[in-house]
Amino acid sequence: MSKYGNLLSKNVTRSIRHCLVGPKQQWRFDPPPQDWAPPPLKQTSLYLHVPFCSNYCPYCPYTKVAYDEMLVEPYTQAALTEVNWWADKIGPAEITSIYIGGGAPTLALESVTRILASIRKKFRLTGDICIETNPSDVDDATMQKHHNADVSLVSLGVQSFYSKNLKIIGRNYESSVAEHALTLLVNGGYASVNVDLMFALPGQTVGDVIKDLDKAAKLGANQITSYPLFTFPYTSIGKYLNLTSVQMPDLKTRW
Repeated sequence: MSKYGNLLSKNVTRSIRHCLVGPKQQWRFDPPPQDWAPPPLKQTSLYLHVPFCSNYCPYCPYTKVAYDEMLVEPYTQAALTEVNWWADKIGPAEITSIYIGGGAPTLALESVTRILASIRKKFRLTGDICIETNPSDVDDATMQKHHNADVSLVSLGVQSFYSKNLKIIGRNYESSVAEHALTLLVNGGYASVNVDLMFALPGQTVGDVIKDLDKAAKLGANQITSYPLFTFPYTSIGKYLNLTSVQMPDLKTRW
């Protein structure tokens, strides 16, 4: 992005935030005071983060660590401790939805199942459970584990059905793997199947994007989430430590 375009984008973003939430909102997370406690809640939703990953996509800004079986149990105990803490603080609130993201939650499904069981004991779960998964992790055994944990919604991180685009952004599977995974999920008994697709990739045309959208729809996805490539400054793309040719397109291209 040009210097002018970058400045314009920042100013527009800052203005929109100011109008929507006011000038006092801080756009960063700070640790709460030690004596802080949440108010009692009658109803809320829940996000469970599973940080383990086997494929470090260089554009990904989310908290992640390389999968290590020895780390799964400590993670599980920490998550269970947090479930108990929140239950003690807010009481048996109604949980209207649970979203499980990562990382790659599929790598620790037994852990996820245990955590969900604890949530059901401590809270009143009335909504759907959605889980993220990668194309290379989808098979009959994985889907059965989803259903055993009462997961009814699934989100598949395809990003593109073009192998050349997958290679550019560091995804370690071919387009045929993504197509096969989506077909399995669509026929796997889920209430909804979402597909994540990226656009504004280097060399990608509008026609490529439309074909990706068409492919997802024709294969049976009933929801599509699409977003542009972002070179977050704290990812390896942003630091130009990996795939140096991959940079966020300028403002005009993104629009």
